[in-house]
Amino acid sequence: MTLHRSSHFLIVTTAFMARIATALVPPVQTYFIPLPEYQLFNETFAAVNADRAKWPIESSISIAIAADDTIIYYDHWEDGYEFDVTNPTQTTTEIWGDGNISNGGRPGATTDDEDILIGGTSYVLNSAIPENYENDNFPPFKVDGSDRVQASLPIAMTRTAFPSSPGALMAGAVEVFNTASWGNHFVSPIGINTGSETLGHESVVTYIMAGQNKTEVKRNGNFIATLDAGESFVVKDTILGDSFTSNKAIQ
Repeated sequence: MTLHRSSHFLIVTTAFMARIATALVPPVQTYFIPLPEYQLFNETFAAVNADRAKWPIESSISIAIAADDTIIYYDHWEDGYEFDVTNPTQTTTEIWGDGNISNGGRPGATTDDEDILIGGTSYVLNSAIPENYENDNFPPFKVDGSDRVQASLPIAMTRTAFPSSPGALMAGAVEVFNTASWGNHFVSPIGINTGSETLGHESVVTYIMAGQNKTEVKRNGNFIATLDAGESFVVKDTILGDSFTSNKAIQ
């Protein structure tokens, strides 16, 4: 408290250090975590080595914060996506960085003052996803494929997964792109017909995920699937030069 005197009155100035909750603002980036675990296990891990690959899937989602006071909206697929994430109706939807721990907070935060995101910080979300989780799940939901992550300022994300057996010997990782970087036409750079002295392309599959409902996907001009937001489709035995097109953006 500071006192300022004049010949006529006394002015009292007080500095308050308590953090004020940040107003929720619309997200500028949207991400869908690719490679749902049940597809990843069946179409990649088990396809590569059915005798060794075992559940659960060890899943890691990394989120890197670029700027101070970023707000993250984490929306689980299991109970459907929020219509307006700034006005959530589902208790499972988490909001990080708004100074309000009651609606969720960044990993490690236990108070309103701790619920703040600082540029240069990264968070790794680990989950062990059991077999049949896609059909048998209940709150609290796990962090897994098809979850939607939105941010009020730019962030960066990666996604890693491997089966509990044989462990990281069968691990894989991908960068996760925000939906503004998705496209409507992709050409496969490799396939089961790609030559290799080590037979490195015996199994080549393509994972396709939609960001909007009623996304129609074609392979070489032939219809193969209609997907809703967050849904994934797997194309087995991908051929070098396969062309994948869609009426709405996909990853």
